[in-house]
Amino acid sequence: MDYRKAIIKYASENNGFVESSWCVGANIPTTYLTRMVKAGELYRIDRGVYSVNKTDYDQFYFFQQKNKVAVFSYVNALYLLGETDLIPDYLEVTVYAGYNAAHFPKSTIVHYVSKENLLLGKVTLHTPMGNLVSCYDFERTVCDIVYNRSKVDGELFSKTVQSYAASANRNLTKLFSYAKRMKCLRRVQEVMEALI
Repeated sequence: MDYRKAIIKYASENNGFVESSWCVGANIPTTYLTRMVKAGELYRIDRGVYSVNKTDYDQFYFFQQKNKVAVFSYVNALYLLGETDLIPDYLEVTVYAGYNAAHFPKSTIVHYVSKENLLLGKVTLHTPMGNLVSCYDFERTVCDIVYNRSKVDGELFSKTVQSYAASANRNLTKLFSYAKRMKCLRRVQEVMEALI
């Protein structure tokens, strides 16, 4: 087997990226990655992540490649959805209760929810660099922000709920369905009634 060709083939099918974990799973010695970096065939982007092109660092994409259970939420979700002009200077994700997030970068804000609610409102979107990542939709993000109102910046809370209420794409049926599952229906209804 020509390991170099296998690595390049996989990278071409994976947006130009290859992870050392894939090599291990494919029984390809990871020393080939190091050799290919030295030969200029690959570029080391992050620990265990390589690219066939010299590329800008997409923190959302690379974080999620290593932490597939994490879903971008709160400010990061609003940013990826195009619903805020804030550019996050930290990662903010949600994982299920009991998940060990100790290996996440120290600056990461981690929220915990039940396993049943982790996938509620999860969508796949493009980062500004064009890579696909998972984040919550606008309805789920509104529910999260209302549910945790005391922990959310007041200006962010106001702008988010006002933006949702004014949105032509708002889906109140979906919003209230999510709120019911998250046990914050009354609070969400009160906020929406005041704005609509």
